Amino acid sequence: MSFSRDVNIPDNDWFYVGLADLTIGERTGDARIEEVRPGEYDDVYSKGRLAFYLKGKVKGKYLLTAAADTGEDDLNELFGNLDGQDPRQILRRLDPDDYYPVYGDDSTFTEDAPTKGKFYVRLERGDSQVMWGNYKTQITGTEFLPSDRALYGASGVYRSEETTSFGERRTEVTSYAAQPDTLPQREEFLGTGGSAYFLQRQDIVEGSETVKVEIRDPVTRRVIERRVLAYGEDYSFDYMQGVIILRRPLSLMTGTSAPVRDGALGGGKLYLTVQYEYEPVASDVDGYVYGGRAQHWVNDKVRVGVTGMDDSTELADQKAYGADVTLRHSESTYLKAEVAQSKGRGFDLNQSSDGGLTWGDKQPSYYGDPDDDEGAAWRVEGQADLAEIGARMKGKIGGLLRGEAGRFLDALRRRDGRPAHLGSPCRPRSDGQIRPEAQL
Repeated sequence: MSFSRDVNIPDNDWFYVGLADLTIGERTGDARIEEVRPGEYDDVYSKGRLAFYLKGKVKGKYLLTAAADTGEDDLNELFGNLDGQDPRQILRRLDPDDYYPVYGDDSTFTEDAPTKGKFYVRLERGDSQVMWGNYKTQITGTEFLPSDRALYGASGVYRSEETTSFGERRTEVTSYAAQPDTLPQREEFLGTGGSAYFLQRQDIVEGSETVKVEIRDPVTRRVIERRVLAYGEDYSFDYMQGVIILRRPLSLMTGTSAPVRDGALGGGKLYLTVQYEYEPVASDVDGYVYGGRAQHWVNDKVRVGVTGMDDSTELADQKAYGADVTLRHSESTYLKAEVAQSKGRGFDLNQSSDGGLTWGDKQPSYYGDPDDDEGAAWRVEGQADLAEIGARMKGKIGGLLRGEAGRFLDALRRRDGRPAHLGSPCRPRSDGQIRPEAQL
């Protein structure tokens, strides 16, 4: 038995709620009270507040989300400083589960319009969107110039509906622009066998962190495996104190069962890497940041991409741009090449081997000119599956060749045998020429 029902799906469907508040009053009392603080105790005062939230479907193709809240203020200043950021955001960082009793059912809270300012807007179509509000940059697909900063400003993402036979989007474009009031920080911890790790900064922006566990080769320092941890599931974070508590302890090395090993345990070294945003106490951040990446699969075998970013915050100005190409026969047979150029010192990388109790030296010696802040880097990586290239044996063979000149700043560079990041100078040769580095 079957039933048939007519279902009407409207092209436009809206949900919205608004708030308007107006207060007008008159103060009475001692007339000399005006002499205490001129202008604060006016005889007649007027204040107001406007707020709204809406979410709706437009023409059956677009999804619009918008919200605004002027906050309570004098009527003549109600719409002033719309692009400003709320300094009282620190109050939102108090976890009610930690500091206050919670009553009621098991309902959850979702912030659909996250913003540090007075308004938020997001327009989506499929997996593409443009927005103004709080977001995390998602620049991936490049080894030298990834970015995962938490910012407040404009952002745009385009992902084509067409895909390759491997499932990737044929074309992807990501861009962002912001005037940040926070600074980025990157810290690395060698696994200690414990769960608590203390960051150098406090008053950290909630949700701005990117926490990863990396397995690195103990000899070459190359990252063998990388896994992004999830908040609440893999770790907890005290944003006000700057403390990360892992759900499971992080050991020093992975260990291995291979018959030949480099040390007593063998295996790779485990590192906890944390990148986050914090609000500086001694100074204000004055500047801007923008960047983006575009990549396109010419066909199922060839991908080209370009990346660029500009961070002008006075404290650590930096510019970087690069290009990359991927030639792929299959998932196990490919060739990748990338070049990049940078200018500027950027931000420091902090490293600790005891969970944040002590920190290493952030100012290593350099072979080149210490006043030179320009650099370039390149890398070529390839791998071949012997069975796919007609060989009569099974297995895979691959290699990596890379080099840099000047002070190149990238996300996965090794400095003094340790990883560095965008904003950390490398160590060129004394003659300033490219230093190749090969690995099979």
